[in-house]
Amino acid sequence: MKPIIANLEHALGAVWKHRKAVGALLGGSLFTLVIPFLLPRLPAAWRVPAGIVVVVVLIIGLLWRFPKWQVASVECLEAKERFDRENEARKTLSQILGGVVLLIGFYFTWQSFQVSRQALTDNQRATQENQKATQDNLHIASEGQITDRFTKAIGQLGDNKLEIRLGGIYALERIAKDSPKDHWSIMEVLTAYVRENARIKSELSDEKIDKHREDATGVCSLETTIWYSWMTRRRLPQAKPAPDIQAILTVIGRRTLTYGEGEDQRLDLHAASLNGADLNGANLRGANFGGANLRGADLSGVNLKDANLNGANLSGVNLEDANLSGVNLGDANLSGADLENATFRIGDETENANLSGAIFKNAVLSGVDLANGVDSNGLAQSQLDSACGDPETQIPKYGKGAVVLKRPRQWGPEL
Repeated sequence: MKPIIANLEHALGAVWKHRKAVGALLGGSLFTLVIPFLLPRLPAAWRVPAGIVVVVVLIIGLLWRFPKWQVASVECLEAKERFDRENEARKTLSQILGGVVLLIGFYFTWQSFQVSRQALTDNQRATQENQKATQDNLHIASEGQITDRFTKAIGQLGDNKLEIRLGGIYALERIAKDSPKDHWSIMEVLTAYVRENARIKSELSDEKIDKHREDATGVCSLETTIWYSWMTRRRLPQAKPAPDIQAILTVIGRRTLTYGEGEDQRLDLHAASLNGADLNGANLRGANFGGANLRGADLSGVNLKDANLNGANLSGVNLEDANLSGVNLGDANLSGADLENATFRIGDETENANLSGAIFKNAVLSGVDLANGVDSNGLAQSQLDSACGDPETQIPKYGKGAVVLKRPRQWGPEL
């Protein structure tokens, strides 16, 4: 028990001996604890200056008083030596406080950097979200506008006035360019319009009508002449398509997406009456013209590769420089057609194709089999002589008027 009492007396004695230092320490601690509660009560403009003043006062007080308390415990020092020791202590304390302040500064700088980086990240994320939302809104608005334009254009197609129908056709063309996903829907609408409004109404074939025309121009009965005159007025198609039909054909011919290059379906213009149509340079690859009437149409430079022309009437058609590779010409009538410089390859489906009077000047017949399927009664020697064949090109034995056909020398011997 006595050692404990002795230690307690020694500690109390040390506290009493340094009572000033202990009192100052307790006062500074109390002051430090009270200040955070007092500063918020000050006006906002005074808080920062007051805080700076408090910190400066504490640092000055600490630098002034602490070295004195530290040296006071050392006895038997002269005044000058005591003063020097106090200054050394102040220097050491100043360095320590400077390091602490520097560390605190680094800490707050790092915190500020982290906050700034997080704020920048949040701003970037918010900007991206805003941009996405804006793009979504623009896309929705654009879709709504396209839908409205499409509905209005469809309504214009049914108008009685030609100029309004033309406006609807060209409006649909513009929509097809602006909205690729609506391209094929618009092509279907336009081709359906052509099929519905340019149908072949005559139940008689063109060959029968031609026969009656020949009868009417030769020695024939009055009844036949009257019949032909009535057929010309009522049954034979017009010389040119209606303006709205021609406008649609022009739009289809210059479309930017074509079969195999943006389109996965074929244009359907089967059984349409398109005689005299202007399709110069059009890309109609893979199109279905089965049973269509294209008599006298301008198809120069057209791309009809892999198209279906089965049963089509192509008499008198201009097919200069046309691409007819892989085309289906079964039962097609090419009498009098101009095939100059055309790439003309007859495939397997060419039964009864009529080439009577067709112009083959410089037409490319490489590898073409004219001996099978083609109606050889329409072929003449002059047609073969003007064409460009090769050793794989085959010709029938007899041609027009049962004349024996000779293989042109420039083609080379048949393989």
